Amino acid sequence: MNADLKKKSGLVGELRTLWAKTRTLDFAVVFVLVMVAVISTINYYYGSRKFITHLLGDVFEDRMTLRFWAAVARNFVRFAYSFALPVLLIKWPIRAKLRDYGLGAGDWRFGLKIATIFIAVMLPILWVASASKGFVRTYPSCPGVKTDWGLFAIYAASYIFYMAGWEFLWRGFMLFGLREKLGYYAILVQMIPFTLLHFGKPFAESLSAVIAGVALGVLALRSRSFWYCALVHTVVIISINLLAVLRFRAQAYGIGLDDLARVLAALI
Repeated sequence: MNADLKKKSGLVGELRTLWAKTRTLDFAVVFVLVMVAVISTINYYYGSRKFITHLLGDVFEDRMTLRFWAAVARNFVRFAYSFALPVLLIKWPIRAKLRDYGLGAGDWRFGLKIATIFIAVMLPILWVASASKGFVRTYPSCPGVKTDWGLFAIYAASYIFYMAGWEFLWRGFMLFGLREKLGYYAILVQMIPFTLLHFGKPFAESLSAVIAGVALGVLALRSRSFWYCALVHTVVIISINLLAVLRFRAQAYGIGLDDLARVLAALI
């Protein structure tokens, strides 16, 4: 009997200690970490192209048209989950100022300068990386846009919203939500899920996400805004898709000046 009481007392004591420790945790930090996991889960199950294709299956009879609009709709749905929802959560229940989570202009001179440097470094790398038929087979992942500039423009424009959501979730909501308690360690914390979500891409791209996650995190904290990260990522993803389309149209897969001229001519 005494042994049973001792066990119960020990368990109750452990629970009380756990509850006391829990009450000392910072609400905003705990809430941000939990909601990032929840939002990522929602995105996976209800923001996927597969799920949206199923929803739109009765709207479009043509398979190619269905796949195109599902890809575009996916980008806007991800914006709603990853941008609009966190903004609402910042206002309530966190009750914080949006600029404290990187939604202001911040140090715009520094932000634009570094964003321009990042883009200038990335574009030559993308030119070399795109010099293969395998690259063109991978991008764009949306059907129809390689042969129709109108569809490409719609698809590219939708990525502005997608990247705003993607960047805000990691370099806004999560990064700035952890900054006060973790300082610059928050950069490394947000880099991990950012890298994991690149799994399934080519190895080099997934590995480079480690560097990109850290670099963009530093840019966001230093500029006090996530917008410059969104600018960099948007320009890069649209450039990737545009290069793939141009190389496909020009059938030019080299990196020399002749191939560059042929690719540029394909813009016309």
